[in-house]
Amino acid sequence: MAARIQPLTVLTVTAVLSLAGLWWLLGVFGAMMLVGAIRPEANLLDRWVSVLSGTEQRTTLHPKRFAVGMGGAMLLGAALAGIAGAGVLALVLAALTFAAAALQASVQFCIGCWIYNTAVLPWMQKARGQAG
Repeated sequence: MAARIQPLTVLTVTAVLSLAGLWWLLGVFGAMMLVGAIRPEANLLDRWVSVLSGTEQRTTLHPKRFAVGMGGAMLLGAALAGIAGAGVLALVLAALTFAAAALQASVQFCIGCWIYNTAVLPWMQKARGQAG
């Protein structure tokens, strides 16, 4: 259950705020996600999941943190685009975030984790001279 609360929260908040045109509030939510990915102890989304699921939820794995940060950055970008009057771009970014959260909630496929494991991690290993 806890594994689905986080993406369902992102789905709901993204849909409601973007369709209502509350770009500034979507930006706050995206910024909270981004900060939580960078500083796990400040992850309010994990705290929300912990309260709802009755478990101690902490996003500690790098792929999951990357995915949350990616979603937060996309929502922040959507908010900035919406505030700047680029409504189509804002809706596209929000829709992409919505789709990623829907994949996670429905079939447990984390697209951000996949991107991390197939692109970011190999690049980091190569940069550190650890590629085999």
